[in-house]
Amino acid sequence: MKTFLITLLIFSITPVIYAGQINVKSSVSIVNKKYISLKDIVEFKNVSARLVKDIGDIKLSDAPAKGERKIFTNRAISKILRKKLKGKGVKFKIPKYITVESPVYTITRNSVKAKLIGFWKTLCDECEFNITQINMPTIPAQYKSNNWSLPEGGQLPKGSFNQHLRVENGSQNVNFWITGQVKVLKIVPVLKRTLFVGQKIQPGDFEYKKREVTFLQNRVNPDKNQIVGKRVRRGLRSGEIIWLDSLERSKALRRGDVVTVVSSNSSWSIAIKAVAQQDGFVGDLVRLLNQVSNKIIMGKVISENLVELQ
Repeated sequence: MKTFLITLLIFSITPVIYAGQINVKSSVSIVNKKYISLKDIVEFKNVSARLVKDIGDIKLSDAPAKGERKIFTNRAISKILRKKLKGKGVKFKIPKYITVESPVYTITRNSVKAKLIGFWKTLCDECEFNITQINMPTIPAQYKSNNWSLPEGGQLPKGSFNQHLRVENGSQNVNFWITGQVKVLKIVPVLKRTLFVGQKIQPGDFEYKKREVTFLQNRVNPDKNQIVGKRVRRGLRSGEIIWLDSLERSKALRRGDVVTVVSSNSSWSIAIKAVAQQDGFVGDLVRLLNQVSNKIIMGKVISENLVELQ
């Protein structure tokens, strides 16, 4: 396998104030790419979408050919990041060497794990995913270097997962299935002392800890402002996770109310009217009747009579 040692030129971008963390990976596999971009070798944490694009789109070099690798020094990457992140409050961490390879066999256990976790992170960026078991299909050798994808669903796994793997073979696709087990962990508010029904939660009564939430994904964690000063609806033990439905709340909508349902992304937004089919608090998933199509839709209550389409 051929290896190249690469130094880089420094590019400039428009300075903007950001905050967060950038971690550079020590080794990366890339497939079917013409160039290596900064986003291929870094992980962004609490970094704005604008900075992700500005920094991530910087081209480092041509991509290695299949079966080859390229190595970057931390000095080369550091020069780019220091200049681009100056005054933005973003920290970064870089290993001594960064290896980028283009493997001969691209459908591997590690590459499938990475792609699965990458997709799940788009559904829950603050979650941590620990794949405890993965059962790979038997894939003929002639397919292992082909382009492949994991067609994405719309929900996080709850313990077990059954994932479709699609391999391109000329004008046709060959389909396989991957199964396994995963644990989902998340930083959540946890009580430091036992509280009884009706007691108010004070700032010193809770702390944030990493806990497994694999089978608790339908429940919503309140933010700090929603916790402090609120009364608990039922008795909660020390060490118990604080959920939004653990707290006394006033209803944000009632069955029969006409509510506004919104849906948007970075380039468009729409709003429609629908009729609530149940009572709901902020953070609840509720059933709604679309007045135009006369079909039931689901939405997350975000404020009084305002729902985000799910």
